[in-house]
Amino acid sequence: MDKNYRTSGYNILNGHSFGGLTATNILLHHTKLLNSYVIIDPSLWWDNEIMIKKADSVFNKKDVENRNIYVAIANKISIPQDTTTDMARGIRRFEKLLKEKKTKNLRWAFKFYDNEDHGTIPIPAEYDGLRFIFKEHLVQVKQAIQNPDLVKEQYQKLSKDTGFSFLPTESYLDWMGNYCLQNDKTEQAISFFTLANKFYPQSKNIYSSLESIHKIR
Repeated sequence: MDKNYRTSGYNILNGHSFGGLTATNILLHHTKLLNSYVIIDPSLWWDNEIMIKKADSVFNKKDVENRNIYVAIANKISIPQDTTTDMARGIRRFEKLLKEKKTKNLRWAFKFYDNEDHGTIPIPAEYDGLRFIFKEHLVQVKQAIQNPDLVKEQYQKLSKDTGFSFLPTESYLDWMGNYCLQNDKTEQAISFFTLANKFYPQSKNIYSSLESIHKIR
């Protein structure tokens, strides 16, 4: 994937049902393989809740180094069923472990979806999981053009929260700079183009934008 796509290096695993069981297994045994985990209505009942038992011991001694976990649970209608496959029971036990173990350098959230069942929960939960991982990441455009430092500060905060070095994209900084120019905010435009030039010194597009500033001035 890294070879064929423009990946950033920050990897998130999203798993639902047995995929959520798989995500939990990787989280427990290969934690550093990925940066964040979105675990949606996982089948933690499987094999007599073996993953719960493993989590009970692993969470006691693990330093997960700024990993993020978002766990979602669907609303289960009460119907007679085999208690060995009780989805909600296993997930709630996993939530209890997250609360009690206080695993080092772990940021996590848990949400019950009252209006979703096992089949409908993936889409809203995946979206909410991404919003949790990148919480407070966005900066309003109108605020940013008044104070470009907000963008730099927000990316620094995001990098600290996730333990990964995030940079604003070249296209974003260039767009913001040109937006400032369109709104007669030349100094702010310079700030965005200068920041872009710092992060992407080989960009011909940024050099072109900086040259356009000099012509205006």
